[in-house]
Amino acid sequence: MKHSFVHVLVAFCCALLALTTLTQAQGIHLAYKFKAGDVNRYKETTHDHMTSEMIPAGGQDVVNEMYSTQKVDRVHTDGSAEVIQTIDSVNTLLNGEPFNNPQVNVLVGLPMRVTVTPTGKLLDVQPMSDSANEEAKQAVHALREQLMAQPSYPESEVMMNAPWQDSVSFSQPTQMGAINTTIRYSTSLTGSDTVSDTDVKVLERTIDLSGELGQGAGTLKGNGKGNIYFSDVLGKEIMSTMTIEQTLDVTTAQGPVSMSMKISTRRELLK
Repeated sequence: MKHSFVHVLVAFCCALLALTTLTQAQGIHLAYKFKAGDVNRYKETTHDHMTSEMIPAGGQDVVNEMYSTQKVDRVHTDGSAEVIQTIDSVNTLLNGEPFNNPQVNVLVGLPMRVTVTPTGKLLDVQPMSDSANEEAKQAVHALREQLMAQPSYPESEVMMNAPWQDSVSFSQPTQMGAINTTIRYSTSLTGSDTVSDTDVKVLERTIDLSGELGQGAGTLKGNGKGNIYFSDVLGKEIMSTMTIEQTLDVTTAQGPVSMSMKISTRRELLK
């Protein structure tokens, strides 16, 4: 009888292992789930530390705290949705002191209609009202370029520890001219966790970026690493983190200048 019990126990363990292996082999489908009227609010905190021979006293620290709202306005038969995205407020600190950033503040309260697929691929981004001045128009254009450059999830199921690649390119205006940037992403499903009392899938993401500033006036290089915590049950991102280190080398009338930046971002869903 004892040997029969052991055989049953071993058989049960083998069956459980086979079931676990099968579940992992089947993979996970990462997709956003849209429902008309749903509202999600996010808090995004960005800490940017920049050093350069042009910046005295150990560099410059900029901390941005942004709150935004996403409301699903319409869901199409193909599963894509039109989402109204609005920046509700932005608070900026420059070296610990309150700072008024006009390039960001002009976007506060300006709704953007974003058309997005279940995989997170953005099909279109349009402001819902005409911008009043040239500064606002430039800020809207920069935000649109930034949003359209976001990577998406694969159409097929994602396997455990099987990374997939993505690449996006975009142009952003700076005080030294437009900088054309290409970002290469590598993302992998690495496990499960619980964030804010929500079961999530953990995705590790690394990035490699390169860019050129206006007709060879400078080059941008960098890399980064972070995590995405996605609920495949709820169909939404619960939290994400990313730290990027990059160097911008530019040529000025006074000679070559190098600027190093470390940018840490944390984005979380508010309840």
